[in-house]
Amino acid sequence: MCYREEAIECVKDHVLQIHKQIYAEYEGNFDRIYTDGYNSKSYTGKVIEPGKIYELSYLECTCPKVKCGLRNHPQQCECSRQSILYILSQLEPDSHFEVRIENTILRGSDRCTFRITKHKGIYLRSDFMTLRPFSINDAETILSWCKDKYAFRLWSADRYKDFPAQPEEMLEQYKGYHMYPLTAVANDEIVGHILLRFPSEDKSVIRFGFVIVDDSKRGKGYGKQLLHFAIDYAQQELGAQKITLGVFCDNHSAVECYKSVGFRITGADAYSIDGEEWKGFEMEMELEKI
Repeated sequence: MCYREEAIECVKDHVLQIHKQIYAEYEGNFDRIYTDGYNSKSYTGKVIEPGKIYELSYLECTCPKVKCGLRNHPQQCECSRQSILYILSQLEPDSHFEVRIENTILRGSDRCTFRITKHKGIYLRSDFMTLRPFSINDAETILSWCKDKYAFRLWSADRYKDFPAQPEEMLEQYKGYHMYPLTAVANDEIVGHILLRFPSEDKSVIRFGFVIVDDSKRGKGYGKQLLHFAIDYAQQELGAQKITLGVFCDNHSAVECYKSVGFRITGADAYSIDGEEWKGFEMEMELEKI
């Protein structure tokens, strides 16, 4: 069943117009919309983090098929999530939103609550994938892709003290200037992650790090698209003339993926991690000056 198509059909006319009217009334100010605009007997809004994170709660299930008894499975709540995503995309086509189901009536709660994260800018987008700024809400999903300590170290080397890492630790890695952590999204799901940073005062060199793709979605081209987007951003927006990265020699699939988009091996080194010697390649890519 395609909940996305069902959701659009359900809200594209009357419901969408209501939200457009509220959006226009409050001049697109989401803080005001979720404080005053979404405040009625049937639904309420809440600002969690001004300018970024909001909650929308319905005091009763509004799904027509649930109300008339055709469906009663909690999975139907995905249709509601998709309807909110669609409405937001119509209100601000150039922004990127994520909607997470917090609790629903069909799951035993007294209300249906959805958490909405508004990302301030999209770095790159195609029909295939969106690359946008990393959010702390992404961390749990990204960290879950490292199923064991070996996979975790293969991804993060010794940057984290213990496995498994916590979302707050991931956010701590990205504190400071000249850090650009990005998250790749496809079909409203997080599929990849990468960090771009300036390793020194030389702003002509960008370093890639913490590159990872959801292993359950490998083979779909997400890794290459993520790298192509990151390369374009490094060159066009950050003015990089060279990109460098480090990868462990045993990470064969990653090495080949980097080679496929233009990186070349320039050296090798050894590192002590958890009392063992790990060998790694240094790779780089020269970029044309724009």
